[in-house]
Amino acid sequence: MTIPAILDQAVERPGDGPALVGQEGTLTYTGAFKASQALAARLQCHGCVPGDRVLLAAETGISYLVGLCGILQAGGLAVPVNPADPLARRQWIAKDAGCQWAVTADPRLDVGLNSDRVLAAMDEGPPERHAGFQNIKLDPDGEAMIIYTSGTTGQPKGVVLTHRGLLINAADVVQYLRLNSADKVLIFLPTAYSYTLSQLLTAVLASAQIIFLPNMFHPTYFSHSIKRHGITGFGGVPTTFNLLCDYLEKKNETLPSLRFVMNAGGPLLPSTMAKLIALLPGVQIFNCYGCTEIGPRATYLPPDEVVRRLGSIGKALPSVRLRVVQEDGTDVQPGGIGEIVLKGPTLMKGYYCNPEATARAITSEYFYTGDLATVDEDGFVYFKGRKDDVFRSGDAKVSPVEVEDVLLRHPDILEAVVVGMPHQTLGMVPKAIVVAKSGRSLDDSEIRRWCMNLLPQHCVPKVIEMRNTLEKSLTGKLLRVEAGQP
Repeated sequence: MTIPAILDQAVERPGDGPALVGQEGTLTYTGAFKASQALAARLQCHGCVPGDRVLLAAETGISYLVGLCGILQAGGLAVPVNPADPLARRQWIAKDAGCQWAVTADPRLDVGLNSDRVLAAMDEGPPERHAGFQNIKLDPDGEAMIIYTSGTTGQPKGVVLTHRGLLINAADVVQYLRLNSADKVLIFLPTAYSYTLSQLLTAVLASAQIIFLPNMFHPTYFSHSIKRHGITGFGGVPTTFNLLCDYLEKKNETLPSLRFVMNAGGPLLPSTMAKLIALLPGVQIFNCYGCTEIGPRATYLPPDEVVRRLGSIGKALPSVRLRVVQEDGTDVQPGGIGEIVLKGPTLMKGYYCNPEATARAITSEYFYTGDLATVDEDGFVYFKGRKDDVFRSGDAKVSPVEVEDVLLRHPDILEAVVVGMPHQTLGMVPKAIVVAKSGRSLDDSEIRRWCMNLLPQHCVPKVIEMRNTLEKSLTGKLLRVEAGQP
């Protein structure tokens, strides 16, 4: 199977109803596939040949799916970027990937290429403009996409992924979500990122209906959209669920159509998970972990284990081999902390044109994630933060994730991030930056007492700073380094 093939074979909605609903209008799966073939024909007519890299700049919506499948059917490699990204980032990615063409939902968008090499994803021109499509036999093991990492620790790196790897990963997710054609899936995160791509591919693979929202999260509009469309499931990031919990608590609202929600893109802290369980009774809650390099899902925690194993990211997907290893490469014992390493058929082919970075990241076929975790006696994994985030205070180590969990249990705190700050004697000490819930006030001494009752002394924040908001990425993930800056 290839990505265009799953769109072509998706089962239509009853009565030929729309499978795709977005700001651009509605389309059936058949209509989307025909539109992607028309785009492929236009790319070929302009001179695009197999192997060309094509920048895909489209917001969350139908145009992204059409653009992706059109690029692939023309034989190109899709290089997605978020239209909301700064021009400098879009230009850097286009140059690094060697993009010769661009496909965009908005032809006025500056993508750093000459206008004669920029095509609209959806074209309403006469049929003859779409004639001449040359069917190219796609290799399932061939390169399909180059997805650039966020670059929070340096320049972004292009992760090269194959059709087969992406679809094996998507099939695993379809299986554990029990996703089917009766589901109505809400997609609202930026589609340039692998987490949203995964949601899109799983929905198409299951022939579910997809409702797209703009790249935004406003709890009132979000809740209204779920009720209006009868949404049965969606995937979000921790910030999504923190804000949603706060909204549902204040408004005393329920979301009766929901069957499941899925968290990834960062750890869903036990305090937030406990709130979700209370506010979404009967809804299956999946806590997941992954990274772009594995295509992108790696683990999930079944909903029936959520209460018993609060804070766990579960076990590996069937297609993923996961280990938690010590510095000498041996597996940690239950309760010990080590680095998560991953391998399997969904693993990236490497970083685009960057063999040095690839060699540093992959050892003995395992991808070293830089993420710390522990494992319990039954093999369930618990995320403990990034290696780069954990710091030593005196002779003890501080995991910011664990301190943040305690802070978010406080009834008046909406968001929190913990960073290390220099200390003359101890080297580093924890500093907390917190945001109060709407209408609530915070007192640093009271928060410190709260932490002292729940944390060892070396983990108690020595400085607590109040802010109105915290720095976040375009996907809604908290940016620890940026948030920690004055």
